[in-house]
Amino acid sequence: MDHEFVCRLIDLAMRNAEKHLLKKAWKKNAAEKLSEVDFKGVKQALAKMHYTVLAESIC
Repeated sequence: MDHEFVCRLIDLAMRNAEKHLLKKAWKKNAAEKLSEVDFKGVKQALAKMHYTVLAESIC
């Protein structure tokens, strides 16, 4: 897979997840819970998972 494509895909997934969490937090009036989410950590985990799967598919 193209690295740039994967980066864009991960960014899109993060934006969608953030929108979903914001919508849910707003409905439940729990904005303080959203501040506890480490979006940078989630993005890093997604990238790590992608490269692990990519490495396994190459082998």
